[in-house]
Amino acid sequence: AEVPVNWCPALGTVLANEEVVDGVSGVGSPSYQKVSLFITKQPMRQWMLKITAYADRLLEDLDDPRLA
Repeated sequence: AEVPVNWCPALGTVLANEEVVDGVSGVGSPSYQKVSLFITKQPMRQWMLKITAYADRLLEDLDDPRLA
């Protein structure tokens, strides 16, 4: 699927949502941590996993006494 991702032109890579705060990231080497890296949203083709399809089964297995 083509979805918007957090693209960092300075690092040349995509960053996780947790690595971006207010459109800026400081990930990378210590030298990057002292510099604000501005992030843009870019559409890119990504793998998408539908883990919600397994949620009910995972919850049911928590009640299975054989797993205790």
